[in-house]
Amino acid sequence: MKPFSRYKLAGFSLVEILVALCLGGVVVSSVYSLFVLQNKSYVNQNNIAEMQQNARMAVNILSAEFRMAGFGFSMNGDYSRPGGTTYAVSPVNSSVGADSVTIQYGIDPSPNTSVTLTNPMANSNSGISMVVSNTAGFEANDYIIISDGQNASRLQVTGINTGASTLQYTSVSPNIFPSGGFGTGSRIYKLRQVAYRISNNVLQSQTNNGDWQDVVNNIEDLQLAYQGTTTPSGTWLDNPSPVNQTTITVVQVNLLARSSAIDVNFTGQRPLLRDHAIGSFDHFRRKLLTTTIRIRNL
Repeated sequence: MKPFSRYKLAGFSLVEILVALCLGGVVVSSVYSLFVLQNKSYVNQNNIAEMQQNARMAVNILSAEFRMAGFGFSMNGDYSRPGGTTYAVSPVNSSVGADSVTIQYGIDPSPNTSVTLTNPMANSNSGISMVVSNTAGFEANDYIIISDGQNASRLQVTGINTGASTLQYTSVSPNIFPSGGFGTGSRIYKLRQVAYRISNNVLQSQTNNGDWQDVVNNIEDLQLAYQGTTTPSGTWLDNPSPVNQTTITVVQVNLLARSSAIDVNFTGQRPLLRDHAIGSFDHFRRKLLTTTIRIRNL
């Protein structure tokens, strides 16, 4: 009888190795497929979260500006001279692209510093300088609003004399001031003009006719609608006319954001929005936010 040899039981056969490799490949392939799926889901969710955040940010910015529109203005104001007419809200409607808008309101020229007249002003053509409580923050060519709470007028600054606390301005004739002019203590506001538009899927702003600046990325469409004292009750107008301080009192902001990257497993299209026709099919995800803003200063 031959002695038992333990070496005959050692090692693996070729078949066993092949089976183990096949099973290992199946496990690795499954794990990799799961990883790819989870990674795609993570990327999509991240894109969706970013898209929603961009939409909310853009709506918040526009809402804040619209709520300030007309601050320092007056129903009895004269804003027609010099340099054109000043409107609190100036809409530009488009049926083939995004709408745009220009918003104007008064601000204090320096943080936490209000400016008032320290000498009365009888009319807009009786002189070329006004005495004010503070000249900080004003610059030549600034437009300003003088307001006594009931009336307001717009003038343009031509120079500043810090030592004498005076602002030089362009005299306007005939007189645009209210009867009796503006008394001591009337507020002086620096006129802020800010415009918003969509360019190459970016919400951009322009302040006081300066350069256009990018504000929020991946904003595809902006459609604005308006209500006011001259519009039929409940009717939203895309392009109200005429436009003045009393014809626009409520604005509806319709803002469409889209994902920064395509999702090949998703098919959608830019929706019909107000008078802007529906877009073609693509692989971008989109988020529409709509809000209604009462322009409180008008």
